[in-house]
Amino acid sequence: MATALALTCAAAHASPARAQENQVVVDAPSVRIDKLALRIHGVRYENINSNRPSVVIYVAVQNATSVSTVLMAANLFDESVLLHGSGNYGAKGYTFAAGTAPGQEGTFTAGKVLKPGQNTTLVFRYQLEGPVPTAPLTWIVRERPSIVKLLKEISQEHRLSVPGYVPPMPTPPTVPLAPTGIQTLRMPASFIQPGGFRLRTDQITYGRGSTDNGRGSGLTVINMTLQNTTNAPLDVNPNLLNSFVVEQDGRRSQSPGVSLDKGNGASVTLAPREWLSGHFTYYLENQAAQRAARRVEFKYGSGQTLTIDLPPFTAGAVSGQQVAAKAAPEIPATAAVTTGDFQKTAYMDVKLDRAGRSKLGGAEVTLTLRNMIGRRLGMQNDWQTYSLLASDGVEYRADGNHYGTSGSDTLASTVWLENENEAKRTWVFLKVPPTVTPVRLIVREYGKEKASIELPR
Repeated sequence: MATALALTCAAAHASPARAQENQVVVDAPSVRIDKLALRIHGVRYENINSNRPSVVIYVAVQNATSVSTVLMAANLFDESVLLHGSGNYGAKGYTFAAGTAPGQEGTFTAGKVLKPGQNTTLVFRYQLEGPVPTAPLTWIVRERPSIVKLLKEISQEHRLSVPGYVPPMPTPPTVPLAPTGIQTLRMPASFIQPGGFRLRTDQITYGRGSTDNGRGSGLTVINMTLQNTTNAPLDVNPNLLNSFVVEQDGRRSQSPGVSLDKGNGASVTLAPREWLSGHFTYYLENQAAQRAARRVEFKYGSGQTLTIDLPPFTAGAVSGQQVAAKAAPEIPATAAVTTGDFQKTAYMDVKLDRAGRSKLGGAEVTLTLRNMIGRRLGMQNDWQTYSLLASDGVEYRADGNHYGTSGSDTLASTVWLENENEAKRTWVFLKVPPTVTPVRLIVREYGKEKASIELPR
């Protein structure tokens, strides 16, 4: 029986479904226990080659009330168990996740309170006995008795399915850049894992097309690769896969449909781990609309929307290689801008302070950070990722170090900001070549864009 493809793209994860990495749970049900709504968000298996593997379960939790607060006590879920074979396994408490990557399980925070509607992610770790399970497990989640009825405490419980271990996936080869049209650029080479499949955009081509049938002249093509990451055959219906290119002002151009390399327009069944290629065609209004293109959206059926940032279109170039070969104008190391409003992120609010070449090499961007969370925050404790999109269509990651007002100002200890206070922090991107121009700074939480800041050119 083939498994229907369900595009539920709430978050992005790098090369998921591999050993030691988080596996997203597709269409996990949300259950209600007293004041809390819970949903399994992901699972990761560790020590998979031993007879004592561990399973790490990520649970999205929300205070589902409109007026009551919930104290997240250390023993709140002590009676929850994981069923594996003939064994019942308990977890030693839980932690509040700092992220979903290995090493981001976080710690337990005593006295943490969830306000009405507030969300958090909990982590439960169970150590099993025997080989790593590939079949689904059963998690019996219980809240300690908190409901009193006729002077008798009543415990609530739900049985939830936990996916078994998914072996490492073979990676489809990177598609060679095939320059056509006016400009062809490489798309980010990483996969996005919405659930039972993963999707990679390979290249985008900006061209010029006919205006027949009322279509715009901004002919744009995006090539992509789709791979089945389940242990069962996967049905892909191209008629359910929709896509839009979104411009800076929010204007959206829908593709007439996807063209897959197999199936001749009909549904295609992919074997486990099999992949196929395809492309979307878009007819933007004109070249100005192409220059304003900022992201592409994908949606399958009634699933949620997956968003990927687009490399910028610069008129006059023929291919990504030729764009990179042309010397970009030098950005002064002191290109101060201090313009624009603050943008909210998952941590602090951010506003561009300056951008330019770094004395350490590459480029650097300095932001003004503002703490509006309501409590003291450590400036270096931000779990989000900061990427620099350049004129060659490549995203460059920050070097991972902490800097203050510039790349020359290394922060040796945590800088704490009280509520409503501001400070400057710099990100250095060492791998940005001197021949390209920084275009945009992108802030993401678990792959989902939280802020996008245009840089001076």
